[in-house]
Amino acid sequence: FMEFATYRWLEHCGPNGDLKLGYRSQEEFDRWAARCPVRIQQERLSGDGLLTDAEFSRFTADADAQIEDALA
Repeated sequence: FMEFATYRWLEHCGPNGDLKLGYRSQEEFDRWAARCPVRIQQERLSGDGLLTDAEFSRFTADADAQIEDALA
């Protein structure tokens, strides 16, 4: 079981960034980006030899395909 603290990267209701709206600063965004749980876990698993770049790419492509199917 894994639990991740997450952060909203984009606007609430669309695919665009919202930093220009002033809800949060670039500094806040950058702090959270540095803590991205997906990137951190990918680096840990890769560093331990448990995940290859090809496997991660497959997982990402599969997740993207599932999202696209759900949206369709």
